[in-house]
Amino acid sequence: MHLTGTVWSQSSHQIKGYTVEKNHAVFSFESGAKISLDFLNSKNIKFWFSPKGNFERTNASFAVVNENFDPDFSINVNESASNYEIFTADIRVIITKSPFKIQIFNKYQKLIFGDTDEQPYVVDGSEIKTTKVLRNDEHFFGLGA
Repeated sequence: MHLTGTVWSQSSHQIKGYTVEKNHAVFSFESGAKISLDFLNSKNIKFWFSPKGNFERTNASFAVVNENFDPDFSINVNESASNYEIFTADIRVIITKSPFKIQIFNKYQKLIFGDTDEQPYVVDGSEIKTTKVLRNDEHFFGLGA
């Protein structure tokens, strides 16, 4: 198999730091990539992964057009040696530093969204692939092509 372009996988990179402002957190990778988490309220998060770390829109819109759910909502990020945690009244977000992985639990600590252990984020040129943990009765719909 022959691949051209840049291939990025979380297994070879780790998060080196973060910034947080009100409801917006950006995590930076050693590779220069970044992932942005915008907490629209205590239950809704908009994710944006940028392999080059520049967050430039190349499409007309995202699936969430109205992002003004709760303009006064803010978050705090707690850092430990191995991960970052963000708590709201409804969810707990765990971002593992190395290897990079995101898991979201409800307030009863049940996993409601999680990256797989093996290569949850892979970038090959302009193509980004992500794999998530799904239960037998769960499906994703309408995430674009």
